[in-house]
Amino acid sequence: MSVSTRLSIRWLPEPASEPTSTIVLTLPKTKLYIDIRLSVSEPSLYWGFAGYSTHVGNKCTFSHFMDSRGLIDAIDSGIFTTQPDGTTLETGSMMNFDTGKVEDYEEIWFDETREEYIGLVSAEGEAKGALVRVGEWWQGMVYENNEFRSARWRKDGDNWEMIWGVEEDWDHGKPPGNSMLEGLAVGQEVQYAGKRWRTVESSSGQ
Repeated sequence: MSVSTRLSIRWLPEPASEPTSTIVLTLPKTKLYIDIRLSVSEPSLYWGFAGYSTHVGNKCTFSHFMDSRGLIDAIDSGIFTTQPDGTTLETGSMMNFDTGKVEDYEEIWFDETREEYIGLVSAEGEAKGALVRVGEWWQGMVYENNEFRSARWRKDGDNWEMIWGVEEDWDHGKPPGNSMLEGLAVGQEVQYAGKRWRTVESSSGQ
């Protein structure tokens, strides 16, 4: 149950920068994750994808069952190294969408753990969806009718602030509420935003 915030990206040999607000929410057992990267220069989605991660040593590979840029079959893996200051260095090569080329990169991540988490997935026909909450963050994705939708919320006191997304796509801008999820066991389903969602993992341990 981690919240990973990217601090910078460096396309070698250029200097490091951070043109996005990138947050990855990952569940501890299933390794279901949602990665949303929002442009900071304008309110737009730079890249979003969801899938499952696998770890072998310090190499992590990410599958994509949803991808805003259509990279479902792309090989996505990196080498992760913990640095003396506690941040994580990721190295590898991937598509640089600004140049249209596969380039070597370095990313710096700050990882935090949270005790409260839940993950839900939706699959109805060709439509796909994923929702993950870790602590004070929710992120969601849906791919349906050749359209990709995503959302991000952060808890502010007792309320959830929608940081990114279109309200009418996500139950008037609200993530699944506690009353909906309370007592929900793994494998059980709920209705949310016009779709049926199945629980794949929860900190409630049910």
